[in-house]
Amino acid sequence: MATWRRTAAGLVAPLLLLAQGARAQEAADGAEMTTREAREVDHGLRHFLDVMEIVDTPVYSRNMLETKYEWTEKGAGASMGQIMFKPVFAWGVHREFAIRVEAPVETIYPGPASGQPAASGFASLTTTFFWSFFEHEGLRQSLGLELQWNTATNPAVGAPWIIEPVYGIGYHVGHWLGLTLEVNWQKSFGNLGTYLPVNTLQFKPTATFALPAWWYASVQDKISWSFENRNLGQLLKFTAGRFLTQGKTVTLAVEYETPLDPVAAQGVVMMVGILLSYFYSW
Repeated sequence: MATWRRTAAGLVAPLLLLAQGARAQEAADGAEMTTREAREVDHGLRHFLDVMEIVDTPVYSRNMLETKYEWTEKGAGASMGQIMFKPVFAWGVHREFAIRVEAPVETIYPGPASGQPAASGFASLTTTFFWSFFEHEGLRQSLGLELQWNTATNPAVGAPWIIEPVYGIGYHVGHWLGLTLEVNWQKSFGNLGTYLPVNTLQFKPTATFALPAWWYASVQDKISWSFENRNLGQLLKFTAGRFLTQGKTVTLAVEYETPLDPVAAQGVVMMVGILLSYFYSW
């Protein structure tokens, strides 16, 4: 009997060791899967926040150097090509306070129908203060005050003095979709010179998608009401782009804009553009 017991124990012990090893391996595999899933979720959220930071109403502390070319077809057969280099310098607390300065340099190439020559120069300097005053579980709100300066070295690439209060609200649905709304009021003041007066209320609802492989896309409906001529115009803008570096510092994107009503079509029949942007911190 003792011999039988020793034999049985000798057979059962390896089986128990195998069972314990299997359970330990399953636990290790489960822990590894949980860690991997958590990492994927974290990377997905990080990608989403990076996308929202460059597409949404910006409340950020990163600087930007952007080069853009766009071609616009206007009413009555007119057209215009435009090359822009826009550096943006920002100071502030990340996603809470930000002071930004935009100092673009532009060159425009009016189409033959316009009868205007090409023009280049430093465009209108813009300074902006943003305050993100509420953020909770995917919902955030921000207020801003923007001032556009009449500083263009060539009136063709400039604009009048404009003050612009801005309100933005955004909510992200999961880690791939963001819904935002920006409301702003643009009002010109001071000596307008050769520029037309501006007194416009704008609504910009935007849907932003964080796509796999560092891609992103957005659809924006821009509705403008002019207090000057009581006209309501609506433009639809599509953007698709991709981060080109692992640190999400360089993006390449294309844009397409089209009017949705005859009023907007008087100004823009179609716009296509391509832009390369570099983001960096101080």
